[in-house]
Amino acid sequence: MFSIAQITEDSLMESDGVGLIVWFQGCRGLCEGCQNPELHSFQGGLETDVSIFDSYDLSWVDNFVLLGGEPLDQSKGVVEVAQYAHEKGKKVWMYTGYSFEEIEQDVLNNVDVIIDGRYMKEYESNNIRYRGSSNQRVLIKINGQWEDKTNDIGLADNVFKEVKVNISKE
Repeated sequence: MFSIAQITEDSLMESDGVGLIVWFQGCRGLCEGCQNPELHSFQGGLETDVSIFDSYDLSWVDNFVLLGGEPLDQSKGVVEVAQYAHEKGKKVWMYTGYSFEEIEQDVLNNVDVIIDGRYMKEYESNNIRYRGSSNQRVLIKINGQWEDKTNDIGLADNVFKEVKVNISKE
């Protein structure tokens, strides 16, 4: 069981492709200037398990995106959601205020992309992809190894996937 504030369908902002956003309820970090202060409290969320996703049409979803609040304040829930997503053939993106080095191995084994680091208002930028402040990193698991791709992410990057287009005359 874990506590969520909401689920947002068909987001194109927080990941590469179409994301199903899982908003975890609660955060111990309390970053100044947080975009989601209403998710700080551990009260008020919906206690649930992965069966909540069974009612969603996931055929169009590329990624499950774990946001909050702070997903890692419910790390068992993160692992449950990530395992469910992988069973459905989806990638898992996780945004966290914790640094990569602080993340439990069980979580690292089950997610594919991590945006790590506390949001810092003094480093805020609208010119960086996937991050709220420039101190944060984009880490991607490639062939089982974590790589820092922060400096490789641009507005028209192709770090995550190859797109093939087939055109028919029908």
